[in-house]
Amino acid sequence: MSGAKKGDGTKFKGGKENPNYLALGSERKRHGYIQVKTINLEGQEVWMPKHRYLYEKHYGPIPKGSAVVFGDGDSTNFDLDNLILVTKGQLAFMNRYGLRSDNADITRSGAICAELMLRIARAKKDFGNGKER
Repeated sequence: MSGAKKGDGTKFKGGKENPNYLALGSERKRHGYIQVKTINLEGQEVWMPKHRYLYEKHYGPIPKGSAVVFGDGDSTNFDLDNLILVTKGQLAFMNRYGLRSDNADITRSGAICAELMLRIARAKKDFGNGKER
């Protein structure tokens, strides 16, 4: 047998709690965002961005291909009026063309403009391919 065998001294002893364990509902900050510990659909404890957690709690699941952004750009403002659902396509246009603001209403307007820009781009592409709507 080659190599050294690790001793049992580094393992948690049976019946003892992990001193680093955080209970459900606990919060931590990672990569500039607050995360909350919750349970996923499989019954496992997971860390989830708090803004997504709150959005889903009040409005239901976030559709695939969508994101929740902070309307005023403040990642600690969890007011439901500040959480805006956008598609990832809208978000790309909003970031590219500076359609986000420190005012949630202006950011909402930016999301609408981004959606219009996306639809125009699709229509031009379809028109160029000979498709009619």
